[in-house]
Amino acid sequence: MKKAVSVIISLMIIVFIAAELCYRVGFDKIGAFISGFTYPTAFDEDNMPLSQKYYERLNPTEKQAYICILNKIEEHPGYIKIPHLTNEEFNNVFFAVKNDNPQILCFADSCNMISFLSSSFLELNYKYSREECSQMEKELDAAADSIASQATEYEDEFERELFIHDYIIKNCVYEESENDSSAYGALIDGKAVCSGYSRAAMLVLCKAGIVSTVATGTGISETLGNISHMWNIVWIDGKPYHLDVTWDDPKMSSSNNLSHLYFNRKTEDISIDHKDINIDFGCDSDDDMYFFRENLYFDEYSDKVLNAVIKKFTENIDSGVHYIEFSFSNSQAYSQAVSKLLNSQSPDSDINRIMGAVEQKAADKIDLSHVSFSQSDGLRYIRIMVDEK
Repeated sequence: MKKAVSVIISLMIIVFIAAELCYRVGFDKIGAFISGFTYPTAFDEDNMPLSQKYYERLNPTEKQAYICILNKIEEHPGYIKIPHLTNEEFNNVFFAVKNDNPQILCFADSCNMISFLSSSFLELNYKYSREECSQMEKELDAAADSIASQATEYEDEFERELFIHDYIIKNCVYEESENDSSAYGALIDGKAVCSGYSRAAMLVLCKAGIVSTVATGTGISETLGNISHMWNIVWIDGKPYHLDVTWDDPKMSSSNNLSHLYFNRKTEDISIDHKDINIDFGCDSDDDMYFFRENLYFDEYSDKVLNAVIKKFTENIDSGVHYIEFSFSNSQAYSQAVSKLLNSQSPDSDINRIMGAVEQKAADKIDLSHVSFSQSDGLRYIRIMVDEK
């Protein structure tokens, strides 16, 4: 009798578990749990990640789940079976797959995970149908290939990166839209927010042979305060740098008014207004920082520096760029420049010397009735802009 009762209780437990599973998962998905399944340990050749920077940070079980998702996601399945994960591990995997693969457009911003026994059940939501995603990904791939092809005309990695950085800023506006957080929004729609800029930059950079990933954290904006933010880390000549394409877009009407303030910065510099950075690859070099490479990074403020600024400003105007930007390696030199360039009202001030010299060489191209300035005290940066005639 006791044995019969035990059997009945066991059956009731099994029935209860099955009923609970049916309720939580659905009858059509039960087979995924009870079927035998060997989790893959390698990527399909047709589904290799664009980058593995986030994949490499995962533990072995998380890596298996990452591979399961990447191998299946393009098929738009209603569910994907993955190894059992904690909520924290699942978040690691979900964002790793998204951050490594800006070329994939079928991810929703969130999805559901149900754990049962030794497996987890990932139920995905899709913004578009499989056919729509496939067509959009083809468009995105073609656009990224075209830009990368133009970039690879430059042999130097720095020059390729510079071309891609400037191209995205000139052809994208910071604006909320349907696809604003994707590379598609930046490269096809021409409208994106920081995540769209960053994913587009990563995609094209990788296609142009430059190792890149995305970084996230908190951006400290004078107008918006503390905001969630995304930017890039790139490897130029084997060294990592921070690259913020979004914050180099001044969002002005003229496509020529882009900036290079956040082009290849080390962590010490970017941390002035980028906090809570989720990854750090030891970005500590100035070798390929924009101003250093362009000979616009000065240790002092002197007549020699002033003449270099005048020369570069004139060259810029000749090429259709109506601004000059430069930076200093120390606060003393920067303060002297601000005092003599931006704060002096004297007729023979250095800013008037610059404008006078530029007017002599390019008076037919610029309108000196309106001269504007911007600066970053933290990054010791000055920018002077004039209008086109």
